[in-house]
Amino acid sequence: MTEYINFWKNYANFTARTTRRGYWMYFLINFLIGILLIFLPNFISTLYSLAILVPSLAIMVRRCRDAGKHWLNLLIPMVGAFVGVIIIIAGLIGGVATGSGAAAGAGLIIGVLVLLVSAIWPFIITCLPSVAPDGTPVV
Repeated sequence: MTEYINFWKNYANFTARTTRRGYWMYFLINFLIGILLIFLPNFISTLYSLAILVPSLAIMVRRCRDAGKHWLNLLIPMVGAFVGVIIIIAGLIGGVATGSGAAAGAGLIIGVLVLLVSAIWPFIITCLPSVAPDGTPVV
């Protein structure tokens, strides 16, 4: 629970570091809160989502810093999602224009694969071990 309290204390701190334990405890508690919010009116879950927007970005940046990665690595899923959607749309347009279901199917499969790979990237970063500022692994 102290990790979740630290999450709120450092709600706008983009320069510190967050351990794997700290990140995953935040993730678990937010997941459980999300399940509870299903049973409440929609505007309450919207308010909670808006309230944790900046702190969630901050903890992801701190986790990247702790894993020895640059915060721009967080943009990879956004770029991947954009590229995946473009590939899907291009495949569908090409399939409709040529009358070929194979082109549409290929575009759909490749686009979904790009989306999946880009969605896995943040998970990989959050699972990396901590790295000291000098680049040596922290045990």
